[in-house]
Amino acid sequence: MFFLLQILSCYQNETDETRHPLFIKAINEKNNGNYRESERLFNDFLNLNPMSLKTHLELAFLYHEKLNSPIKALYHYNRYLEIAPDSSDKDDISALIISVEQKLLEELLKKNNNKISEKISEYEQEKKELIDYITKLKRENEILLKISKTELITNNSRAKNENLTLNKDTNPTPSFYIIEPGDNLSKISRKIYGSVKYVKNIYLENKDILQSEDSPLYIGMKIRLPKIQEEKDKKE
Repeated sequence: MFFLLQILSCYQNETDETRHPLFIKAINEKNNGNYRESERLFNDFLNLNPMSLKTHLELAFLYHEKLNSPIKALYHYNRYLEIAPDSSDKDDISALIISVEQKLLEELLKKNNNKISEKISEYEQEKKELIDYITKLKRENEILLKISKTELITNNSRAKNENLTLNKDTNPTPSFYIIEPGDNLSKISRKIYGSVKYVKNIYLENKDILQSEDSPLYIGMKIRLPKIQEEKDKKE
């Protein structure tokens, strides 16, 4: 910023610009740290004197160093060179322009990098949510598949057992029975023979797969039914 301070100091002895009340007020506001108000006053003065080199430099300084507006700073530096292309300060102003352009480029790169980082973060989050959703669907499908298989086994066994019941007259004692939900040997004995007293007979017929009369039965399991010679009891 040394170049700019040197250039500004060269205009301290000017009469027309530096003695104008609006210009003086703008300088005072700048010295008091009221940079936005100083900006407004300098722009008002430019409306009166758009060719004022001193005002363009003052605004360039404000935008460059105080208000962080590099694009506006570039405008006023370049405007200065347009008005005074052969100025002795041309090289210093050009150096300041390069400095502002570098600052602007750094800000643009930083902004773009931040946007890229944000997009990557968004992508990673969306990817995670998608993976979680797919995993959830897989679990639900596995559960539905198990339920469907169980229902299929249950419906098939029920249909077969109902068919056995319908054929009791021609085949009083079916050869096999397929386990349904809630079945135990007592229920099967009552269902097939009309009495619970044939539990032991059923167990003995299947002792190769049943450890006891209370052994657990599984849905879809196929057991053999013994032939009972004596007359069946009526349902209790």
